[in-house]
Amino acid sequence: MLFLGLILGYVIQRNIHGTSNLAVSPSLHIKYLAVQQDYNPIIRDELQARVTHMSNFEDSLQLLTKDVRLSGVGGTNRILIYVRDWWKNFNFDSLSIKNYSVQLVYPDYVAQDENHVAVKTSNNTLIFETWTNESNIHPDITPFSAFSASGDVQGDIVYCNFGRRSDYKWLSDQGITTEGAIHLIRYGKVHPSNKIRLAEEYGAKGVILYPDPKDYCNGQTNVSGSWWLQGDQVPSEHVRYWLTGDPSTPDYPALNGVPRVMPSGASKPNIPVYPISYNDAETLLRYLSGMDTLPDWQGSLNVSYKTGPGFTSSWKDYKVELNISNSFSLRDIHNVIAVLRGKYEKDHYVIVGAHIDAWGYGAVDAGTSFAVIMDLARTFSTQVGKGWKPRRTIIFALWDASKYGHIGAYEWVQV
Repeated sequence: MLFLGLILGYVIQRNIHGTSNLAVSPSLHIKYLAVQQDYNPIIRDELQARVTHMSNFEDSLQLLTKDVRLSGVGGTNRILIYVRDWWKNFNFDSLSIKNYSVQLVYPDYVAQDENHVAVKTSNNTLIFETWTNESNIHPDITPFSAFSASGDVQGDIVYCNFGRRSDYKWLSDQGITTEGAIHLIRYGKVHPSNKIRLAEEYGAKGVILYPDPKDYCNGQTNVSGSWWLQGDQVPSEHVRYWLTGDPSTPDYPALNGVPRVMPSGASKPNIPVYPISYNDAETLLRYLSGMDTLPDWQGSLNVSYKTGPGFTSSWKDYKVELNISNSFSLRDIHNVIAVLRGKYEKDHYVIVGAHIDAWGYGAVDAGTSFAVIMDLARTFSTQVGKGWKPRRTIIFALWDASKYGHIGAYEWVQV
């Protein structure tokens, strides 16, 4: 509700309900200075009254979370068309879907066994394998790190905390070698792409990412049935290094027919990267050998958080296999753009935007922002129907492919 209040307050404050009696110096060539901005609490109250019905937010959340909202696939495309058709009933001055053809990345949905972390003996006997998918019904929620390189690597694990430069410096100061190892890194503190880039610099042959309950569950581990991240759930993220819109059309619009390039090795990882659940991370950490780590390296799992490299006790001679198979695919993405034209400053814009795609069902991300923008669009449209006009133009935008590095928003700005 704070977000709603900030938007309502800003737009209402910018509305005009009269002209100014203020004398303006002829030497001041400011186009809009002579227009009085009178704050009207009646309009504020009318707008606020329309955005306090929780049932509207519930309806929007239920609508968005009916399907997996991975960009470039059916569920996301269907919701975008639904929003466009619904907004046709609103009092917008213009409404359009902006289409772009962009290069996205997906895991291999057929060969599920090629996207995993496994522990194997020297004769290739499988000892442990990470969780890959909650069911065969929704292979599109297979965890993956978008724009990770494909590959099959084996080696010892080194635990690198959050994967910051200070973390690698501490490992180096202790004489722990990270070159040629698979780095196990917690989500948090910095974006995953920064972690991977630094891991490459420190010689990682692959990276395993995981969410520690200390960072994702308020330090709790017994969270079954609660709204905290469950032990078998896996957050996915992109690991692109350069955020230049569509990777195949860097810094120019990804329209049909334009020249395209393959993403360079400098724009994305050259090593395989894979996310796992904290249940699986706990298994790997439990058998990790090496030194004790610093207090701020300690998460909330019931393990000792050793550094590695390699395993101890009964797993001493075992190696970790990181096997990733991702594929690039040219897909159509879509932004929905609706415009309420301003009364006075038509070429000055207030942009109210939210992304619509998600790695999974997206109840929190992007469900909450989707619910807010849907109700704001309805609220302001109703006010326009009563004769009100904003001072400046208001643009309501739903961006696609945000999870892949804000591609939809970036492409819209470029056109």
